[in-house]
Amino acid sequence: MTVLVPASTARSWRSRFCSHAAGLRGQLARLLPQVPGKEAARPGVPSGSEAGDCLAALEAVTAGIAGRFPALAAVSAHEVAAHLSGGLWLAPPAPSLGFNTTLLNTDAESPS
Repeated sequence: MTVLVPASTARSWRSRFCSHAAGLRGQLARLLPQVPGKEAARPGVPSGSEAGDCLAALEAVTAGIAGRFPALAAVSAHEVAAHLSGGLWLAPPAPSLGFNTTLLNTDAESPS
């Protein structure tokens, strides 16, 4: 089934993925020791981009799942990514916390 999305949506998804790629790769790397066979060594070779390294690690984890649990062999890499991340791989970045610093600019008074 082919789903057509606007080009701006696809660019937004790619941008979001690239902004999360380094952290996602780190999370996937923690799963690699559980990956059987030679696939675990593949993501150790840098691809030249954080997004490429993340996708290589995802492919290794997906292959490991299929090798370890044959009943899950039909699960695709994007389904594995969605499950492992709770669907947040393409989520917008979380807003940064803003601190109220106005109290730091006033003189403190002790209660009488």
